[in-house]
Amino acid sequence: MDYAQAMLLSIIQGITEWLPVSSSGHLVIAQHFFKINAPVAFDAALHFGTLISVLVFMRKDLTGMLASLANPEKRNPTLKYLTYIILATIPVGVAGLMFKGFFESLFSNLSAVTAGLLFTGLLLFISERHLKSGVIDAKKALTIGLMQSIAIIPGVSRSGTTISTGLMAGVNREDAARFSFLLSIPAILGGVIVESGSLANASIDAQVVAAGVLASAIVGYLSLKLLWQTILQKRFHLFAYYCWALAMALVLAQIL
Repeated sequence: MDYAQAMLLSIIQGITEWLPVSSSGHLVIAQHFFKINAPVAFDAALHFGTLISVLVFMRKDLTGMLASLANPEKRNPTLKYLTYIILATIPVGVAGLMFKGFFESLFSNLSAVTAGLLFTGLLLFISERHLKSGVIDAKKALTIGLMQSIAIIPGVSRSGTTISTGLMAGVNREDAARFSFLLSIPAILGGVIVESGSLANASIDAQVVAAGVLASAIVGYLSLKLLWQTILQKRFHLFAYYCWALAMALVLAQIL
């Protein structure tokens, strides 16, 4: 993998990590058609870049959570919100540890990516039909967390799955997006930690990794802003058509 290939993957990661079109699926597609041999550890490094982007984007919420931990009060709503994030993180942590080998085997499987994109598109399409004004509670948080564990499969969008599940559970659009963004932090961090050892042993130039992390962080932040505006403008479901179109293109590419 050369510098140009690394930058291509970094930009793809930054754009698609937050837009509900599956970053892992796009990385699989790019590596397949551009003949790029990138280790899973490099994908983890790019996820670290997008982790930086969400930490910056959600800095006010994170500061509030840290303050609630420093000075916990009875029935503190911020502290309760934090417990929901922890609850929703448990399923993806368990699934990632138990089925790590299985999920990694799918990262070279275009058929799995195609199915994942079709599934993501379906969720996105029906999510806007369930717009309500509810808020997150323990049951909804666990449901979102369970669906997030499915998004380990390449082609299934993590942001698309969690936000759509929140909307279908009756959570208002802003809270659904906010919860999804905050929920991504422990999920991405866990994946980076798990793969950090293999990254150290991977034969990738440190400067290439650093450039990739920086690029994915910058592009990821811009992608987050775009997604937020899309959600507020009630256009979230439009990404379903992109997922379906890409899935159909992959089907044709595998047939021809």
